[in-house]
Formats: sequence, structure tokens, C-alpha cells
Amino acid sequence: MICPYCNSSVEDGNTFCTTCGKPITSQNIYGGQQDPYGAGTGQYVQPSAQQNAYSSPQGYGQQSYGQQDPYGAGAGQYVQPGAPQSQYGGPQNTYGGQQNTYMPQGNPYPGVPPMNTGSSIPDVVIGPNGQQLGMNWFKFIIYVQLFLTSLGALYNAYQLLSGKIYDNDQGVTAEQIFRLFPSLKTVGIVSGLLFLVVAGGAIFTRFQLAGFKKNGPMFYFIVIGIIIFANFIYIIAAVSEVKKYGFPASAIVQPGIVGQIIGYVILVVCNIIYFNNRKKLFVK
Repeated sequence: MICPYCNSSVEDGNTFCTTCGKPITSQNIYGGQQDPYGAGTGQYVQPSAQQNAYSSPQGYGQQSYGQQDPYGAGAGQYVQPGAPQSQYGGPQNTYGGQQNTYMPQGNPYPGVPPMNTGSSIPDVVIGPNGQQLGMNWFKFIIYVQLFLTSLGALYNAYQLLSGKIYDNDQGVTAEQIFRLFPSLKTVGIVSGLLFLVVAGGAIFTRFQLAGFKKNGPMFYFIVIGIIIFANFIYIIAAVSEVKKYGFPASAIVQPGIVGQIIGYVILVVCNIIYFNNRKKLFVK
């Protein structure tokens, strides 16, 4: 115990101070309030202190700092005054001042139900008519297709700029083709440069889409459009050139190029519908 007169240490149970000789009672030790725990416990009780739910006085280890301790004596948890309470009496878990739901504040996927299991891309989204729409094709675009598109464009650029596209198993070389059809070299350079743009644009578009940027789908269609345009002008120029000398188009134009153009046109049409149903995701 501490003597209230001289602040000297006094053994528990003494009724007078051994230093100043003054009498010591439970009333003067505890500031005019009877010690509810019995004389000599040494616990400070604040006068008119708020009582907790178990009728125990709030000591320093039990104060709730502005609000009664909702978890019982001694929980020691800070409760903000006016904070919403859960059904169990404790403070309600909140994010940004509102009740926590499946959609924490800052979620970039409005309308996404709680079906995502750890991936940064949602598994499904809610469509304009309330239907659930899958995102597997979108994942294929950003994780596979655009990387392959970039690599393919680099390969095509190399083939066109170097003239390797004209080499074949019959011993025909690019030099021979250019001597016969001089303008094909210019066509190859222009088409090759366009494919270099595609190679860089595909990687840029990939990160735009993955970040759900507002213009991400637009850049995607621009990349596909450049591929179609580069192949188209190559076919038109090459066919026009060889026909001037009486050669068939098949002598210079590979049949696979026409198929690529048709495939990319179908891809654009399908993806316009696909991204239009998911346009609310791209708002950044």
C-alpha cells in the first residue's frame, strides 16, 4: 500500500503509516470510496467510475475508453464511440465506414459474385440482363493469345523484311523474286513494319486489358485490325504485281494468308459481342 499522506510504502494490513504515523483506512487510500475488493488489495478504483456489465469497477486495465467494454471485464479492446455493434455485442467489422460485404471497397469488378477463388481475374461477371458470364476467354486472351500474337507478328516481320517469305523448296530465292517483281520489296517492307507495330501493340494491349483499362478493348481491336490490314495490302499488291507479268496469284501469295484474314474477321465480330457484354468491367 501507499500512504496517502507521505506517499511511503506501507505493508498490506497495517492500519498506520510506519513513516509518518498517520492512521490508514480503506477510505483514505481509495479516494473516499470503499474498496470493493476488500482492504489491502491495492487496486485503484476511480471515483464514480463506470461499471461494466458484470458490476466490477473499471480499473486501468478494464477501461473501454469512451464506451463500456462489450466483451466483459478485462477484454481491453478499444471500441470507438458510436461504432456499429454486431449481433454478439462486439464492434462490427467494417471497411471504409460501411458494413463489410462480398465486395470490399475499391473492388474493380462491380457486380461480381463471390465466386472468385484467389485469381486476380473474376471467374464470372453479371451481364447486362443479370445473367452470369464466364471470363475464361478473357483469361485466354491476356495470358495466351496476345503473347502468341506478338511472337507471330515478330516472325512475320522478319520474313517480310528479309524476303525469306519468298524462299521455297524449289530453290527460288528472294533476290530472284525481287528481280522479277521489284515492287514486292517495297510491299514487304511496309507490311513488315506494320507487323512490328502489332508485336509491340499486342503486349501493350495485354496489360491494358489485364488492368481493366477503359480503352483496353479498343486497343485489342486496333491490333487485330492492323493484322488484317497488313495481310490485305500484301495480298492486293502482290497479286497486282504478278498478274502484270502473266503469273497466277498462287505463284506468290500463300493460300494460308487468305484463311488468316477470314479467321481474324470472325474473331473481331465475336469479340465485339463478348466485350460489349462485359464493358462495365473496363472503367479505369
